[in-house]
Amino acid sequence: MPAPRRKSLTCFISHAPHFESCMPVLLALHRRGRVDVAPVISARMKHTDPGIVQALRDSGIPHRFVTRARIELFSWLDLRRADAVLSYGDPLAWRKALRLRDGFLIRSGKPSVFIQHGLLQEGINLDDPKLGDRWYASLLLWWDRLDPAVSSFLSQEVRARVRRVGFIKRNCLGLRPVPGAVAQRLAGYRQRLLVATSVPGQTHRFSLETLDRTYAMFADFARANPDVLLIMRPHRGKQDDLGRRLDETLAAAHDNVIVMDRYKGDFAYWNIHDSLQMCDGVVAHASSAVLDALYADKPTAMLYNDWPVFDGLTDIRTLDALSGFSAGLAGIDPRANPVRQRFGELDANLDTAAALIEDLLLRPGH
Repeated sequence: MPAPRRKSLTCFISHAPHFESCMPVLLALHRRGRVDVAPVISARMKHTDPGIVQALRDSGIPHRFVTRARIELFSWLDLRRADAVLSYGDPLAWRKALRLRDGFLIRSGKPSVFIQHGLLQEGINLDDPKLGDRWYASLLLWWDRLDPAVSSFLSQEVRARVRRVGFIKRNCLGLRPVPGAVAQRLAGYRQRLLVATSVPGQTHRFSLETLDRTYAMFADFARANPDVLLIMRPHRGKQDDLGRRLDETLAAAHDNVIVMDRYKGDFAYWNIHDSLQMCDGVVAHASSAVLDALYADKPTAMLYNDWPVFDGLTDIRTLDALSGFSAGLAGIDPRANPVRQRFGELDANLDTAAALIEDLLLRPGH
């Protein structure tokens, strides 16, 4: 008698944020071996993230590379074969025109698992006028506990589907090699600080009034510490006109400042993990880059920390605070930081997430 067909989870991965959020969970499920996973991945990622080919080959996960158009227009073919979908978005949560893929999922009636992808994220701990009061996902996996006071915009019915799993964004790609000329320049400095800045205009992360003050602080620090290199990395490598002007003006005035450009040059399409390998410490605006840094065992400080979730990190608002953080890097243990302890450790967190998905898929009636 043939063995019963195993339950299958599919995942449509269109770009790097999808991959970073979903692949660690798919790998955990694959290792546990109770359900099958079948990611469908945009072929463009083979160009923007070339390490993905070897990483997937090494993982042993069955996968397919297809065009973005194939993902959007024909995802219904993969939905027919799957029992559930893992996604970092929800087809009903946003009041906007549905993508074809969203519509296919809703019409299929297949369960969906939503996975958090940003530490500060609309629909989780930030409200937004475009958010509706309905969610499609049967299971919502969050990094932190649900605080009704912070997430009051969610209905009680949606909150009942939330499960806390901790931080789960493990790097699944090999690190890009640092170009020789860059490595030589890095070696010329006593210390290297990665400055992970958010896109100007995101006033929920920082006040625009602080920008000039912050960049004046960076300029004063660079001038006072010519043996420390500041590596400016805009949030996900993206800049708007204001951010580009601020970074380029700072770099033009100081030899010990470099700017990472997402689309050209030595750092094109580098992710946060590629960037972290170059630094001794991290200074960041409020974002998941803070957790990426802590879990890479990098001493980490916050620019204008007005968020209780980050309590336990050095708060940098002045030149003295930045200078003190730089001087004390050797005495900082990222593993003992309260923020990292709050979000758990990756192995246990990923097992928790995988077990919750298995429970959903293997539940009688699914």
